[in-house]
Amino acid sequence: GTNWVKIDFDLKTNTLFTPGILDADPGIVPKDEVVILRNDEVVGVGKAVLSGDEMSKAIKGVGVRVRHRKK
Repeated sequence: GTNWVKIDFDLKTNTLFTPGILDADPGIVPKDEVVILRNDEVVGVGKAVLSGDEMSKAIKGVGVRVRHRKK
């Protein structure tokens, strides 16, 4: 299935930092394509920098390089 990352704020930048990540698909590995969800709506797509597990646990650093954001 699609790898997902959940956030709860307005995505305004092309970098998604780990403190903003609520939850991430545990199957994500670095360089995977991921969809970014807010309230179950897709708000962006990008490339994972960390694994899903790391994204869920990390308190600093970059989780996803965002390639496209919903305007």
